Amino acid sequence: MDVNDTRNGSPSVPSTELLDRDEADPEAVRRAIHRRGAELERREVARAVERLGGEDGLTAEQRAVIERMATDIVDGIVATPDAVLRDASTDDDAVRTAIELFDPDG
Repeated sequence: MDVNDTRNGSPSVPSTELLDRDEADPEAVRRAIHRRGAELERREVARAVERLGGEDGLTAEQRAVIERMATDIVDGIVATPDAVLRDASTDDDAVRTAIELFDPDG
């Protein structure tokens, strides 16, 4: 995971730093969880493709199905913490729990 990734507007912050703050930033945690989800999605797509015979063993349609499935699974996994962290009234305990459960930095 690239800690200098600024696609979402700011560099990622390792979860240990997020936990050490007096008030963890829910938006930073959301971004970190989404980055972690994208990393897992890429890894699992590559693993599935390899298990199915590699790139040469799949049609474009089969590859697209694998990618869509991986996206749907990751979206489902991050949906609940994303919704909780999006809530402006999220308390520090909820943010810390999301960090601990989803270990956004691997």
